[in-house]
Amino acid sequence: MGMSSKSRSLLAVHWVNVAFLCGVVTTTASLVARAADVKVKRTITASETYTDNVTLASPGNEQSDFITEILPGLNVVATGARVRAIVNASLQGLLYANDSARDHLYGQLGASGNGEVVRDHLFLDGSTAYSQQVINPAQSSSTSNLFATGNQTNVWSSSISPYWKQDLGIAGRATVRYRYGYIHNFNSSLADTRSNTASADLTSDGGIPRWSWNAHVRTNRDRATTGARTRFDSAGGQVGYDITSRLTWLVNGGSERTYQYDTFGNESSDGGAYWKTGFRWSTESDRFQFLAGHRYFGRTFEGSWTHVAARFRTNVSYTETPTVVSQLELSTLPSAVSTPTTLPLPNAALPNLGLFASYVSKRLAGSFAYDMARSHLNLMVSDERRDYQFGFGSERVTDASLTWSWQVGARTSLVPSYYWQRYRQRTGTLDYITREKIDVAYTLDPTATATFSVWHEQRNSQSSLADYRVNAIMASVTKTF
Repeated sequence: MGMSSKSRSLLAVHWVNVAFLCGVVTTTASLVARAADVKVKRTITASETYTDNVTLASPGNEQSDFITEILPGLNVVATGARVRAIVNASLQGLLYANDSARDHLYGQLGASGNGEVVRDHLFLDGSTAYSQQVINPAQSSSTSNLFATGNQTNVWSSSISPYWKQDLGIAGRATVRYRYGYIHNFNSSLADTRSNTASADLTSDGGIPRWSWNAHVRTNRDRATTGARTRFDSAGGQVGYDITSRLTWLVNGGSERTYQYDTFGNESSDGGAYWKTGFRWSTESDRFQFLAGHRYFGRTFEGSWTHVAARFRTNVSYTETPTVVSQLELSTLPSAVSTPTTLPLPNAALPNLGLFASYVSKRLAGSFAYDMARSHLNLMVSDERRDYQFGFGSERVTDASLTWSWQVGARTSLVPSYYWQRYRQRTGTLDYITREKIDVAYTLDPTATATFSVWHEQRNSQSSLADYRVNAIMASVTKTF
C-alpha cells in the first residue's frame, strides 16, 4: 500500500527533525570531545535459545525452534561544561533453525543531547529512539523480539525542545518551552503522529519566607496522518504556605479543556475549572504529598510518598492525567540530563497503538527496594485505569514484578524473578499473564560474562486465541571492548 501525500509530507518533516537532531548530537559530541570527557563502550553478545512455542500460539498449535542471536552494541557518553550527549545503539540478528523465513535483523537506537546555547538562559534538548513495540496488547505479544508473533512494529520517535530560562527576581524563575515530537510507525495499518507543545511556567525561588508558588500556561496538539486530532489546553497555578518547617499547605487551581476531532473534523470537547488542596510533609528520610479536589472528569486525587533509608527505599505515587498514546510514547524517549534520585516507577503496558483517542490515566505505581549483605530485593507494582473520553470505553492494567539479585560468589550471581499482569480490555475481556524466570551469570574475566537463563510464561485469556504457554532456555556470552 502506498503512502498518502500527507503521510509523505509528515515523514519528510520527521527526517528533517532526525537530521537536525543528529546534527545537534554530532556537533555536541565534537565540542565535548575537544573540551571534556568522552566514554565509548562496545559490546557483542552471542546467544542460543530453545523454545517450545516460538510464535506464542494457542495450546495445540505450538512450534518449537532453536534461535541463534548475534547482538553488537555501542554506548557513547560525552560530557562537557555546557553540553551532554548519550547514544545507545544495537543491531540484533536472529536466525531460526526450523524456519529461515523468520530470520530477521532488528535495530535499536536511543540518542539524546542537551546543550546550553546561551549561558544560563537558552537550552536545547533533543532525543530520538528506534525500537520495536507491541501493536495490540489484546493479542498474543511479547516484549522480546525472539518470539515471532507478528504483533509488533518498528517505531521511530523523535523530539526537539528549545527552552528559555529567566530570573524574574522576587517573582520567581520563568521557563518558556516549545516541544515538537514525531512518531513514525513502520506498519501501514498504523497512523503516524506529530505533536506540538508550548508552555510557560513561573516558579518561586524562596524569596518570600514561608510562601511558594508556581503558575503555568500550556497547550498540546497531536495530529495523526488519518486527520484525527486531539488538543489539550490548561492554565493554572499552585500556592504553598509553610505551616511548620516540615508541613506545607497547598492550594491548586485553574482551567483545562480537552478536544478531540475525528477524521471528518467533527469536534468533541470537555473541560472546565479545577481545584485541589492538600499538604506536603517532609523529613530527612520521607516526603509525603496529598491533594484532593475536582476536575472536569469528576472528583480527583493525587499523591506521592518517597522514603530513603540505609537499606530500604520506596517510591509510591498516584496521578490522574489526561493524555493520548502519542504523549505516553514520547515520554519514554531517552534524556541526557535526567539523573534519577529515587527508585524508578514501573511502566504499564502501552495501549493499542492503533487507537488515536484521548483518555484520562488514573495510575497508582510503587517501587520498593531492600538491600541485604549479598543480595538486593526489588518489588514494582502498578495499577492503571484508562478512561477513554467521548465514548471509547475504558481499560485497566495491573501488574507486579519481584526480582531478587543475589551475589552467590565472587564471580557468580543468581537472579530469580516473577512477573504478573491482569489486563481488562475495553471489550471487557480479561487476560492474565505470569512469568517465572531464573538468570545465572558468571564473570569469565573483567570484560566477559556468561549467562544462563530459563523461564516459563503463560497467558490465560477469556479469548482462547490469545492463550499461550511457553518455555525457553537461553545461553549467552557478552564481551565488552
